[in-house]
Amino acid sequence: MKETVNANDKVVVQSVTLTVAEGNRLIVIGLAQYAPVREKLTNGVVVVCRGSTDTCLADELLKTNLAHGAFVTGRIQPEGSAPLPVEPSVGAIVLRKALTAVAKAQGELAF
Repeated sequence: MKETVNANDKVVVQSVTLTVAEGNRLIVIGLAQYAPVREKLTNGVVVVCRGSTDTCLADELLKTNLAHGAFVTGRIQPEGSAPLPVEPSVGAIVLRKALTAVAKAQGELAF
């Protein structure tokens, strides 16, 4: 962590360097707790399309661990390297009233 302090204005600035994976995970944690997303998970539809950050989002929302590379659309890898074997590939994920269904299954909602 890097910290810069300006004594005249009493301003403290801190910075943190994250890896791509750490950044993706931080984005996902925020999205999963974001009120409009939670509302749609409870009373609407959420569609998660394929992508590297979306892989983390799907894992978080489904409480699962998708196979490495199963939910991405493309890959960049060194020339001459073997392609990443991914079976099966996962398409878009559609969640309809997902939190309501989970809460009902866990007995948290009265119907």
